[in-house]
Amino acid sequence: MSDNVEDLLKKRADLERRKERLNGKLDNARESLNEMNSQLEAMGISPSQIDQEIERLALERDAKIKEYNEALQNAEEILNRIEGRLNNL
Repeated sequence: MSDNVEDLLKKRADLERRKERLNGKLDNARESLNEMNSQLEAMGISPSQIDQEIERLALERDAKIKEYNEALQNAEEILNRIEGRLNNL
């Protein structure tokens, strides 16, 4: 019976160590979250509206990519016209 008690005490101690380790990880995660929230606020972004900001940035990126592609197409058309004229000389 004393073996059972010792086993239970060891198991309890092990569980307490695991709990402490997990509490440490939780504290680190909270600190990281607070730091990230502070950085977002410093950039003028409300942490509670991060999803909207991500969506806004994605739309802005897509618009810039479209604009860049259009500029490239325009440049290609101009170069093709110039090459065509040069070939006709």
